[in-house]
Amino acid sequence: MLMSYSRIASTATYHKCIKELETFGYIHYYPSYHPIKGSQVGWPEDKRDSKSGDSEI
Repeated sequence: MLMSYSRIASTATYHKCIKELETFGYIHYYPSYHPIKGSQVGWPEDKRDSKSGDSEI
């Protein structure tokens, strides 16, 4: 579904894009080598959005 939505026709291109997104820090990719179970993708938390105690008054 993701490949058709993004108009990627080749699985090689899909894996290349996923690898690049992970390398640049946009996603966390946890591949599943099981033919039935899917891989997991997570988004890293944005450090600017976390409450670090630094607040402007």
